[in-house]
Amino acid sequence: MMVHVSAESLRSSGPGRGELEHGPSLGIDTLKRLSCDGSVVVVPEDESGNPLDIGRKSRVISPSIRRALRARDQECRFPGCTHQHFVDAHHIEHWSRGGETKLTNLVQLCRTHHRMVHEGGATVSVDKG
Repeated sequence: MMVHVSAESLRSSGPGRGELEHGPSLGIDTLKRLSCDGSVVVVPEDESGNPLDIGRKSRVISPSIRRALRARDQECRFPGCTHQHFVDAHHIEHWSRGGETKLTNLVQLCRTHHRMVHEGGATVSVDKG
């Protein structure tokens, strides 16, 4: 079950509300009880309500993050490659090793270079320059 509620509502001692995903609104006391022993995934949003990060609960890249990645990278980021089609989003720090699904931990790679990173010994790192 997915419940959407703001962090401010959960911290507040006053009234608040949230809702079941694709369902009705719930009172703040019910939301606080559900969040007490449930998994909590923080999903920061931009001013329009588009998710910017989905944290560690899922490795799946949201449509909003994928659009931002495509706008930022435009093509395969492997040195010398200019492929713009059939590109994948790749976790720089692998999700299985604790890497988060957020824009700063993603890079766009064409299928050939993505396969090289996973199966051919190539590595990806962030240029701090």
